[in-house]
This record gives sequence, C-alpha cells and structure tokens, in this order.
Amino acid sequence: MGIQQNPEESQQKKMKWWKKAAIIVLLIACIVAAAYHHKDIDPTQTAHTEQTEQIPLEAAQKQPTAQPTEQPSTPVTPVVAEEKTQTPKKEDFSGVALFGNSQIDGFHIYNSLPGADCLYRVGLNVKSAFEKPMLGEKKPVLDKLAEKQYTDIFLTFGENELGWTYPDVFIEDYRKLLSAVRERQPDAKLYIQSILPVSAEVSQKNEDNTNNTRIRQYNELLRKLAEEESVTYIDVAAIVQDAEGNLPKEAATDGIHPGKNYNKKWADLIARYVTEGVSE
Repeated sequence: MGIQQNPEESQQKKMKWWKKAAIIVLLIACIVAAAYHHKDIDPTQTAHTEQTEQIPLEAAQKQPTAQPTEQPSTPVTPVVAEEKTQTPKKEDFSGVALFGNSQIDGFHIYNSLPGADCLYRVGLNVKSAFEKPMLGEKKPVLDKLAEKQYTDIFLTFGENELGWTYPDVFIEDYRKLLSAVRERQPDAKLYIQSILPVSAEVSQKNEDNTNNTRIRQYNELLRKLAEEESVTYIDVAAIVQDAEGNLPKEAATDGIHPGKNYNKKWADLIARYVTEGVSE
C-alpha cells in the first residue's frame, strides 16, 4: 500500500510552480519590451533633436547657427563697397558759342557739346558774317552773339577764304571781326581755331585753292593773329590730320567736314579749353 501525499503539501507545491512560471514569464516580457524600446529610440538623441525631427531637412539646414555672445575687443567698421569715381565731366556748355562756317554743322548734328550755341551759316566768311543771317533767321550771324552773355566764343573761319587772292586781306578782315565780337561780348574769352585739313583727294583737286599747303600757310597767319590780338589759338588740325598732314579718308565722307568720330575729337579738345583753361 503506497504512501498517500498530504493534500495541503501538494497544493503548496503547485503554488510554488505557478509563482516560478509567472516570474519567468514576467522576466521574458520585460526583456522583450526593453529590446523593442531600445530598437525604436536612439539613446544618443536629446530633447532638442526630438523637436527638430518635425522640421524638413532643407529648412533645418537653413536654421541660423548660434553666434558667439562675446563682443570683439576692437570695434569693427562695416565694409562698404567703394564707389568708382571719375573726373567730373562738364555736361552743360550753355556759356559757349561756336561761331563760323559750315564746319560747325557737325556740333549741331551730333550735339557733341550739349548746351553750346551753334551760330553759323554754310559758306560764311569773315566779311559775310557782318551781313548774312543764319538759316531761318533775319539777324546777321554776328549780331546773334549779342542775345546773351557767353563765357567762351570759338571762331571757325578760313575754309571759305582759301580762294582769296591776298591772304593778308583775309587776316585784316578777321581782325575786324574779332573787334566786332569784342564789342558784343567784352567779357567772353575768344579763341581762334585753325582751319582743318582736307583729304588728300580733295587737296589734289584743289577747287577754289582748297589744298593742304594753302591751309597750313593760312594757319600760320592765324597763329600770328591770335598772338597779336591776345586771344587763344587752337590747333585743331593737329588732332585730326594723318602723318602726311591730310584729313584721313575715314574722317569725312566728303573729305572736308568731319563725321561723328572726328567731330567728337574736336569737341573734346574744345571741352578741355573750357573746363581746364588749357593754354598754349
């Protein structure tokens, strides 16, 4: 006959087994939960990192970085882009009068001396200036000088006088014209400009004695007149002629009247005398 187990002891053993099983299951659950939590959350992330996870990558890259709070030991002067400065250029020549023959037409056409008054007539010479008016005007060109006060008056004569028989008559009539200009503009500074050379082709044709040898002869007489009358002589011929003393082919379509580029050279020379007081 076998030994019968005490029912109370059997119940206690069953309780101990269930407790152990429950503990084991709990431990397994804790381990699984810990592994799962470790997988989803990066322990190196901070609270700040968790907040920025909601910001798109592009926007996050644009976030300003922290700036140092310390001030530099010496004041920093803001860098300002340096402005390019140029020598002031005169843009208003309203005190200037260009007085003479058709060579002045280029200044009117190209407006190469803005504001300057162009008082001229095609074919005008030192005699007809007392009588002939500008196109569409009634007053003689000379009398147009009396309508306002000028600071500088540039005279351009001689081209239409190259055919005169006696050069000394040309010079004496030019002297009379200077006197008449002074009467009308006693405070203006006067300039006698040289006669411009003509092209080699025009010089060879020699119509009305228009050739560069004659022009150089007249220019020497004009230089002497300017000295005698205490006015400024401007050698315009020197800045437009080529090595042979002719007006280059590209300078003028007709070989006489300078086109835009050469008129600008002439205008720049006049501007220098007005703005810088150039003297020879």
